[in-house]
Amino acid sequence: MSRSDEALLSYGEDWHALEERLRKSQRFDEGYTLLDVVDVGRDLFTDLWLIRLLRFQRGDEIIVYSENALGERAGSGWIAPKGLFEQGFILPDDRFYFVDDKGDPHPEVKCRILKRGGGGASFVAEIQSVGKETEIPVPSKWAGDHHEYATEKLPIVNTTKRCSIALHKYFGIYDEPAIMKRYNHLGERNFRRVRDNRLLWDLKEEYRRGVS
Repeated sequence: MSRSDEALLSYGEDWHALEERLRKSQRFDEGYTLLDVVDVGRDLFTDLWLIRLLRFQRGDEIIVYSENALGERAGSGWIAPKGLFEQGFILPDDRFYFVDDKGDPHPEVKCRILKRGGGGASFVAEIQSVGKETEIPVPSKWAGDHHEYATEKLPIVNTTKRCSIALHKYFGIYDEPAIMKRYNHLGERNFRRVRDNRLLWDLKEEYRRGVS
């Protein structure tokens, strides 16, 4: 067996091990679940004779991560939050408020979206105020099938997912088991911009269409 064949065999074993770990994980930090791992041959990618695609899903969103046999990232469906700022979809002084998963607005929650990404290029929000509160519980640790919470002082900076979970818990909209069931729906769809009432999700999708 040649060195190249040995390398490819090792590469294949590594991918198999990665797929097994991903499937056992079931859910990731920002709510993504693994759909499948696909081998793609030369008929689609003439310059790369071995490539694998990992497809993840969060709600209605599907993310594709691809890597070739050399371990080089070949493409991605991630949207970098800073791109929306650079293209003027979000302005630094834009203010957002919270709308819960049931569609009820909470204008007493004042937020802004930051020009930086969290884990997995997730959007990051700053909860500036929640009425007259000075602190609220925020999910601090993933504990298998639930979150553990820690009380944090406002303003709070975290991913839109965790900020959404914190606010759903604070307002008593869902208890923890219900939050876990609705996990994939919480995040970018829960923040509306004050000046035009547009969801962060819609702004991101408009930007995605423009760069695709």
